[in-house]
Amino acid sequence: MTAEDHGLSKRLVIEGRRIAAQHARLTELWQRFVAAFEGEQLELTRLTFRELRDGLLAHFDLEERLQIPALHGADAGLRPALARIVADHTRFREELSVLERHVEAGAFEALRGLTVSLAVPAWAHGPSVAVAYRGIEPPTLTIRVGDKVHFRNVNPTGSPCTLVLDDGSAILPTLTRSEGWHHGFEKPGHFAFHVKEMPSAKGVIVVVSD
Repeated sequence: MTAEDHGLSKRLVIEGRRIAAQHARLTELWQRFVAAFEGEQLELTRLTFRELRDGLLAHFDLEERLQIPALHGADAGLRPALARIVADHTRFREELSVLERHVEAGAFEALRGLTVSLAVPAWAHGPSVAVAYRGIEPPTLTIRVGDKVHFRNVNPTGSPCTLVLDDGSAILPTLTRSEGWHHGFEKPGHFAFHVKEMPSAKGVIVVVSD
C-alpha cells in the first residue's frame, strides 16, 4: 500500500465514523419529528422538522463533498452504487420541500400520508420498504440479485409488525415502532410478503439478474 493509499484509507475510516454518528442523530431527530406531529403539537413539529432538515442537508453535503469522491477514487466498481446514493439525495431533497410546506401549514393529515413513504429515510441508503398495517410503501420494489432490502416499521400506533415471505423462505424478526431489518435476496424471482398481524397488508419484491 502506498502512502497515498494509506492516507485515503485512513480518511475513509474517519469520515465513515462521522457519517455513522450522523445517521444515529438523524434517526433520533426523525423519531422526535414524527412523535411531535402525531401528537399534533404544531410548534414542536415545526421546531423538530427544522432541526431534521438542517441536519439532513448537512449530512448530504458531507457525503457528496467528501465521502463519495473518496470512494470513487478508492474503487471504480462502486460508481453505480454511489450514483444511486446521489439520486437518493436528490429525491429526498425534493420530498423534503413538500414536507416543509405541510409542516409550516400545520397540515397534519397530509403529513401522515407523506411520512409513510418517507419513513425509511434517505440516510438508510439502498432499497427500502415502509411497513404498516394500513399498507406497504412501495407495494412493489424491484432490486438486483444480492441486494438487501431495509424493512422498517412505521405504524403510527407503535404496533409491532412481523413480515412473512409467502413462499415460507423467511420470517423476519418482529419489528417494534421505528425498528428496521435488512434481508438479502440471492436469487431472481417475485417474492410476495405480508404482515403477519394484518395479512391484508401485502407487498412484492421483484429480484432481477444483472
